[in-house]
Amino acid sequence: MTNHQNHRYEVAKKTSFVNAGINLLLATLKVLIGSIGHSSALIADGIHSFSDLITDALVLFAAKAGMRDPDSGHPYGHQRIETFAAIIISMVFVAAGISIIYEAVHNLVIDQPAQTPTLAVFIVAILSVVANEFLFRYTLKKGKAIHSNLLVANAWHNRGDMFTSVIVLISVALTWFGLRYFDAIGAAIIALFILKIGIKMIWNSINELVDAGVDEKTLEKIRSYIQNTSGVKAVHQLRTRLHGSNIFVDAHIQVQPKISVSEGHFISEQVLVGLMQTFKKITDVTVHIDPEDDETTHPSLDLLPRKTLEKKLEKIWKNLPGFNDIHHMHLHYLEGSLEIEVLMPIEITKEHDPDTLTKQYLQAASDIQDIKTIRLLFIANKD
Repeated sequence: MTNHQNHRYEVAKKTSFVNAGINLLLATLKVLIGSIGHSSALIADGIHSFSDLITDALVLFAAKAGMRDPDSGHPYGHQRIETFAAIIISMVFVAAGISIIYEAVHNLVIDQPAQTPTLAVFIVAILSVVANEFLFRYTLKKGKAIHSNLLVANAWHNRGDMFTSVIVLISVALTWFGLRYFDAIGAAIIALFILKIGIKMIWNSINELVDAGVDEKTLEKIRSYIQNTSGVKAVHQLRTRLHGSNIFVDAHIQVQPKISVSEGHFISEQVLVGLMQTFKKITDVTVHIDPEDDETTHPSLDLLPRKTLEKKLEKIWKNLPGFNDIHHMHLHYLEGSLEIEVLMPIEITKEHDPDTLTKQYLQAASDIQDIKTIRLLFIANKD
C-alpha cells in the first residue's frame, strides 16, 4: 500500500469510526426515548440509525479492500470494490426513501390515533438533526479531500438521516397542534428528494463500472495540457475512464516524424509525469507515439516490415560499393511510403562520389514500390 493509499484508508477509517460512534449513541437514545415518550416515529428512526452502523462497517471494509495494491489478478487495483459498496449504500438510501413514502401514504390513508409524544422526544429529534447534519458536512468534506465516492455516498446518507429526523420533529410539533396529516405530506416530499439523490448516486456508480469517462471540462483540461507539452504536435484518440476515485488516461500524441525513438519516449514521459503531477486523480497514463495522424486511416500499415525489406535490399545492394560497410538504416514509415536513410562511413567518399553512389542505391531499389526516397548519410565513425 503506497503512502497515498495509506492516507486515504486512514482518513476513511477515522471518518467511519466517527460516524459509527455518533450513530450508535443516536440509535440508543431514539429507541429508548421513543419508547418512553410515546413516539413510534422516533423508534423507527432509531432502528434506521442502527442500520447505519452496518453501512459504516461496509464503508470501512470497502475502503480497506479498495486500497490494496494491484496484483497479477487485478493489475488496475481494487478500487472498484469502493464503487460496488457505494451502490449498496445508495440502494439502502433508496430503500429508506421508499419506506418513508410507504409510511406517509399509510398515515394519510389510515388515521391511527396515538398518544401525544413528550418533550423529550422533541429534544432527541433536534439532537438527531444537528448530529446528522454535522456528520453530513464532516463526511462530505473528508470524502472530497481523498476523492472517495464511497465516503461521499455515505455523507449523503447522513443528510437523508437528517431529513428523517426533521420528519420526526414535524410529526411531534404538528401532533401537539392536532395536524398530523401535514406530517405525512412532508414526509412524502422529503422521501422523493431522498430517492432522487439515491438514484443519482447509483447511476454515477454504474457509470464507473461501465468505464465512463471524465466530464467534458476535465477532458479538455487534460487535452490542453498534453497539447502544450514540448514536442507534441497534436493529440488524438484521447480517452479516459473512471476507476473508483482514480482516472486512467489513454492518448495518441503526434510528434515530429523523424525524431529518434528515445526522443519520442522522452516526450511521452513528459506527458505521463506531467499529467499525474497536475491532475492528482490521474494514476495511470498510456501514451502512444505517432509520427502522423492515424486517427481515421493507417496509410503505412501494409508497407514492408524491416526484416523483409532488409532481405530484399541485401539481394540488390550486396554488390554495390560500401554495402558491407553500412552501419545502420533508419526507416521512416510515412504517408504510405518508406523513406530510407543509409548510414555509411565517410571514408567511402574518398573513392566514390556521394551523389553517384546515392543514385546507384536508388536505381537498384527502384522496383520496390514501397520506397519513396533513399538518402546516404556519411558519418565520421560508427560510434
